[in-house]
Amino acid sequence: MSDSLQQQQRGIVYIVTGSRKYYSELKKSVDSLLKQGYNGSIRIVAENASHISAYRFNRQIEIYNVPKNKETSFSFSRKLKTQLYDYSPFAETLYLDTDTEILKPIDDIWNYLNDSNFVLATDILETLEEVSLKGNYLIDDVVKTRTVCPPDSKHFNAGVILFRRCGETKNLFEHWTNEWSIFRDRDQLALIRAIFHSRIKVRTLPNLYNAWYFNSQNISEVVVYHYWQSKKPVTPLMLRVLRWIKPMVPQPIVAWHETQYKARELRRKEELHKTINAYVTNKD
Repeated sequence: MSDSLQQQQRGIVYIVTGSRKYYSELKKSVDSLLKQGYNGSIRIVAENASHISAYRFNRQIEIYNVPKNKETSFSFSRKLKTQLYDYSPFAETLYLDTDTEILKPIDDIWNYLNDSNFVLATDILETLEEVSLKGNYLIDDVVKTRTVCPPDSKHFNAGVILFRRCGETKNLFEHWTNEWSIFRDRDQLALIRAIFHSRIKVRTLPNLYNAWYFNSQNISEVVVYHYWQSKKPVTPLMLRVLRWIKPMVPQPIVAWHETQYKARELRRKEELHKTINAYVTNKD
């Protein structure tokens, strides 16, 4: 950890692992950040720093190399994210996924730390109950979370994370690492459990700082666009086209898709309830 970074009050951290595709995403995200006038510190935590050496950024950026062992790059990236507290040298940290694009100056985001130490935007499936029925998590991960946390617990998207370095957030990240280590898969259900166990107060970040297809109703206001659900941001023109096309789809087709969706949701709900009951019975 460099001394110059240790002295910085604020900074942005990226984590990049896997194939060169993700390093290319990283380059585009950093370029968009600098294009919007960001002049603060940046640290990139990388599985393979050599993949970044060919990139020419407009300014100096610290590369922090963390080689992985035998685990997959997917698992490794999730582990690093749950250990983000240890890899950030900043008093106040903004973490960004590599598949983000900065569309407007980002400076105002730091104001959300004025009354909270940990700030996140909600996911498209905003509650634990919703993600239990409609998400694609491991069923065991869902069951464990449902047996620990209330169904109305918020389901946050961990692609943009804002936090202050303090004992409260250190405790949260320790819980997050421990909870993720149980299944070593995706990280957001583990985060729900970590928030519950640590009892940290989470401030909800407006989705304009972590926007995707489903909530980008006004692209002109979006600050951080998150590509995890689509290839390109939704422009006003695209929204008008979609609204124009929708009424033209024959109603029988719409009804069939809605029926299939509801049937899938019902099957998952039945499976979930059955698994939870078996889990509780065996536990007793």
